[in-house]
Amino acid sequence: MQRMKKGIKVAIIDDGVNEVMDSVFIKISRCYAEKGRLYQGTAEQVPPLTHGTICAAVIASKETDVELFDIHIFKDGSADMEDMITALEYCISCGVQVINLSCGTLNYLDYKKLERILHKLLRKNIMIVSAFSNQGIMSFPASCRGVFGVRADLGKRLKRGEYGFQEFTGGRLENSIVAHIGTVVIDGSKLDVMANSYAAPVVTGEIIGILKNESRCSYKGVLRQLIQRGAKEGHQGRKPKKYLSNQGKEISTPILGIDRRCGQLKKYIKERLQADGYHVITVCENAWNEKEIPCGCYMDRKQVLGRDIIYTVEHIYEPDVLLFFLNKKRFRVDTILDIIDIHISKMQGRIELKSEKDIFVSGDCQEIYEYILDFFSG
Repeated sequence: MQRMKKGIKVAIIDDGVNEVMDSVFIKISRCYAEKGRLYQGTAEQVPPLTHGTICAAVIASKETDVELFDIHIFKDGSADMEDMITALEYCISCGVQVINLSCGTLNYLDYKKLERILHKLLRKNIMIVSAFSNQGIMSFPASCRGVFGVRADLGKRLKRGEYGFQEFTGGRLENSIVAHIGTVVIDGSKLDVMANSYAAPVVTGEIIGILKNESRCSYKGVLRQLIQRGAKEGHQGRKPKKYLSNQGKEISTPILGIDRRCGQLKKYIKERLQADGYHVITVCENAWNEKEIPCGCYMDRKQVLGRDIIYTVEHIYEPDVLLFFLNKKRFRVDTILDIIDIHISKMQGRIELKSEKDIFVSGDCQEIYEYILDFFSG
């Protein structure tokens, strides 16, 4: 009796891989996650050219000695975070060696839900390949420590299946990979593709090749070999920035800027707003609370708060109220009241609320909160 050939265990967490790829790899095991639970098989027929199918074809252009785990969590371009966590836990239970995530999130709060399982994957030496957002902004987990973050090559000098390293401000070496695929073949048909999400499986395929020769190669060993094998010049990816350009777009969300010295008041205002049913997003100088966002995600050290930063946070989180709790120097510009509605600071033991049209001073939290509600409803 002939023994079945074993390959590197690879997971594609995406929107499903069509059966046309069944004959390409050693084996494909299919499952899907829904409302945090995992089910074997497929919930529905997978169309011919899904995103996951194209990613599988890109991997196959590099390596086919693969036991593929097709984990379907995306529908209409989005997925629930609990389904992503379920999929990643399943990868651990199945002994998956490489995970291809041609996706990610701009939402720091969503990333915090993933942080624990990502650390678990890294401790188990499971390689994670993740595409950066095509919006040109830092995204998770592609920008995380230990994750191979990938962008598409825009320089048009890399050949099909090539990659290299292009470092950028705020990124680690493993987050700095630029790759090119261009044309991919699916069931005999050629398809032209160009996006970060199709560059990521190029690197996944390269890592599979490394693990074929050294199955227990460490993350650092894989990174070292990727550096040795990669192109040394000619690649040019879009460098991720911390914030998007506002380009004159209107910012409609009510915005409070609170000096860091007013910590108790910030806590009071936030809790009262949430109790009254408002969706509050808080950006803090140093966020110790998992439900608050460190300003370092969107601002450089000592950078003054600006319209682009506010627009980026509004665009990603769609809050009812935006609260910036920062060092007072972040608000020290003559035009700060053009971009925030109320600046709150401590003045000789009392609290001063300054807007374009008014200055209100009080030492009573309840009175201050009522003033803020009246201001935004007026």
